Amino acid sequence: MLRAVIISADSHPTMKFEIFERLNTGSIVLRPQELRNSIYRGPFNDLLHELIHIDSFRLCIGTKEPRRRMVDQELALRFFALREHLTEYKPPLKQFLNDYMAGIRSGADESVLVGMRTLFQHTTSLVADVLGSAAFRQLDSSGSALDRAPNRALFDAQMLAFSWVEAPTGAINRDQVLGAISGLFENVVFIDASTLATGDRSRTLLRVQLMIEALETAGLSLNAPDIAVQQA
Repeated sequence: MLRAVIISADSHPTMKFEIFERLNTGSIVLRPQELRNSIYRGPFNDLLHELIHIDSFRLCIGTKEPRRRMVDQELALRFFALREHLTEYKPPLKQFLNDYMAGIRSGADESVLVGMRTLFQHTTSLVADVLGSAAFRQLDSSGSALDRAPNRALFDAQMLAFSWVEAPTGAINRDQVLGAISGLFENVVFIDASTLATGDRSRTLLRVQLMIEALETAGLSLNAPDIAVQQA
């Protein structure tokens, strides 16, 4: 007898995700983003696949080609989900990202996707111009990267903060920005928020807020949401 699990088109996305997870017991267990890629197909999912090939993003990540297991697609997803719903964020992060993909799958028309593409391109270009291959990594006092691989928590903080920068690239003092960001790694509070239980709500908001303050200290003007009151 062959056992079958039938999932209708009208089934709730959360139920679909959980069923896929439970059935995902083969030799290679699918990661959450690989499951999302199967469940939440559509224009936004296609956009995630497109954006990870942008030269400025690849420079910041440090590899010529997208990394395996859809690691980079999930980073792009984190950027959009947290930027749109940062003050409402609550763990678990996996469910937060699932809910975002489920909602935007049917809620984003072409004009919205064009705006998202432009935002991601602009932000990664700005990060690449200022931080280059040191982006999303712990820095020493000279602004040089101490890590080979990017840190997802630092990706969140830097991408969000830089996405709210209003000053044109030519007006940015790169040395000042590098100095301000490297100074964060002398702050035990920031290090804690970037390395321990990084999906925690208070740590997520705190590291983003501290990154915003670092850029402002470096003389940049940001149009960031008021998240300081959310840190408690």
